[in-house]
Amino acid sequence: SRVVASRCLGAMKKVLQEPNPTSQSNEPYVDSEAHMKVYFDNPLLAIKTKILSMLGQFLQSDCAETSLIAMKTAKALLATSDGKRSWKSLDDDVKGMLNPFVNANESSLKKEAVLISNRSLLRLKDKSGVPLDIDDDTWCWKEAIWTFRDRDNSSCNSWIQLVVCSIISCCYSKDSTYNQEDESPGFFRMCAGLCAKEASFAACIFPGVIYHLLDSEDRYHVNGKNDSVRDVILARTAIGSPTSKINAEITKCFSLLLRTISQDSLSSQNLRPVSQALSLALNTLELLKSLTEHRFLTSPDHVKNTSIIPKAASTKTRRSRNAEAASSGVECASNT
Repeated sequence: SRVVASRCLGAMKKVLQEPNPTSQSNEPYVDSEAHMKVYFDNPLLAIKTKILSMLGQFLQSDCAETSLIAMKTAKALLATSDGKRSWKSLDDDVKGMLNPFVNANESSLKKEAVLISNRSLLRLKDKSGVPLDIDDDTWCWKEAIWTFRDRDNSSCNSWIQLVVCSIISCCYSKDSTYNQEDESPGFFRMCAGLCAKEASFAACIFPGVIYHLLDSEDRYHVNGKNDSVRDVILARTAIGSPTSKINAEITKCFSLLLRTISQDSLSSQNLRPVSQALSLALNTLELLKSLTEHRFLTSPDHVKNTSIIPKAASTKTRRSRNAEAASSGVECASNT
């Protein structure tokens, strides 16, 4: 609990001294001042740029299967308009590595993405505890997916792969009831194959899907004359609606992680992977917090409060008041 508290209070110390197997994903989405403006103005673009950057690393993997999946994923992503925009924001070395995939035939390359097979999808849904014959579009938020209980040899790697592949399969499928208006669902869906293969890539995807699911929900509409400035600003700066269905589901799942690590019955064997999973969740919360702060501080809806806070008295007025007080004191003394 002390580790959790220190992270929540901003102490950026590692949960454990040993290296995190998914530590590669904990690198910031913005690593230079040049990318800072893109990060705040268009968070999804920064997230997708980070994803493409990691694809460049996996293209050079010693594992032939990983390299092949990364190549097919890169081809599919760079065939989308979002992928092309993200590619332009990459560093020159990574941009050059991915350049051969940019100007290819779009319609054919999108089909090359390695997706979650129907058999794997049934296996994921089975792990959630939801009967396979029940049509449930919330199975990826079930407790069995998000906790480490009753699992032999659990690890943070297997946990993040299970969580991210479940979210993509459940929320970004073509039949999903979640937001499908932009390209992001298709973009993240094309990443599912490499997420199932490489845990660090799944950990990189995790903050992106959480942010997108929250921010794509409908926000409060505050157009009435009686709405306060505070309500207007919060409605426009909040990431999603605090009362939305997806917000409630994600809050529940993050709370499960906090409760899991505080349980006395948690074995020492499971303490390390749970701590690493909690670290990923807290990193995501820090991302959401920084974006919300930026939106709030840069909001054009702020107005100066002139009705409650009194105006400061000018120097001339203060001197006049002091002179009157002094003369009154002299008169009182002379009368005495």
